[in-house]
Amino acid sequence: MNSFFRYYNKNREAIWFTLLVIVIIIVVIHLVNFFVKNQSKNQEISVKNDTVVNVREERAKRSSISNTTVSDEEYKKESNVIDKFIGFCNDGKSEQAYALLTDECKELLYPTLDYFKENYVKKIYPSRKKYTIKNYYGNTYTIRLTENMLSTGKSSNAEATQDYFTIVDNKLNINEYLGRYKMDKSGSSNGINIKVLYKDVFMDYEKYSIEVYNGSSKTIKLDSLESTKSIYLKNSNDIEFPSYSHELIDTLLEAPQGSTRKLDIKFMNKYVTTNEIEEMTFSDIILDSDAYKICTDKSLYRDRTSCTIEM
Repeated sequence: MNSFFRYYNKNREAIWFTLLVIVIIIVVIHLVNFFVKNQSKNQEISVKNDTVVNVREERAKRSSISNTTVSDEEYKKESNVIDKFIGFCNDGKSEQAYALLTDECKELLYPTLDYFKENYVKKIYPSRKKYTIKNYYGNTYTIRLTENMLSTGKSSNAEATQDYFTIVDNKLNINEYLGRYKMDKSGSSNGINIKVLYKDVFMDYEKYSIEVYNGSSKTIKLDSLESTKSIYLKNSNDIEFPSYSHELIDTLLEAPQGSTRKLDIKFMNKYVTTNEIEEMTFSDIILDSDAYKICTDKSLYRDRTSCTIEM
């Protein structure tokens, strides 16, 4: 024991120095492990292009309007398309992003690459965006785009943008356009045949493409435009959804004898999964457009008919 104390007293400074070095090494190891763990966590919630996907994946796969949940396989496949699209937009790769849009989305919203670049990419992605994905219903997802604080210095809640993306055959419908659905339904009245070819569904309205054949002996007019409620949809609960008649061009509603006229009509029908449309009705068809034009008091004109198409 005495020899131990003699050794300690003789080498006290060296012993304490060694102990201090050991403590410092242990502390450094703990700090390194702490930072490595935090870095791994950050990498788990980040993907390429500094975007952030799905804060909580299970919530993201569950529909926000029903109790349905997207399968793991479908969610992975569909969210991958969204990841690619937003990644391209973040990188300013407009051509690659444009290639991921469906033909219908291009036709209706972005007919050319330049138009898409100027009116979507540059407007929505002036800076890099983070985003979250949450299933809305079926193959439609709610996308919330926020500022990336690393690139802009702004709060992630500043200027947040919400959109709806729909996946169709590994392509995208964006800007709240959900998709095109073939209809092939028709109805007839007084030699006039009205055929509904398809409808384009948006979150806030629907647009129907119709074809009108005039088999009568005079020029007809599909609607007098005297009322905003004479062309309408009706659902299974007998609720009517009027058309955007103020957007219809008067001359395009006319069809000469023996001719076929194609036109698109929008209806005030917001997207609701349980809303079943059963009928489309044209309740004020003018059977002699020429006679109607020269009639000074339109309310006295009687040569009218209606046509209902069962959907």
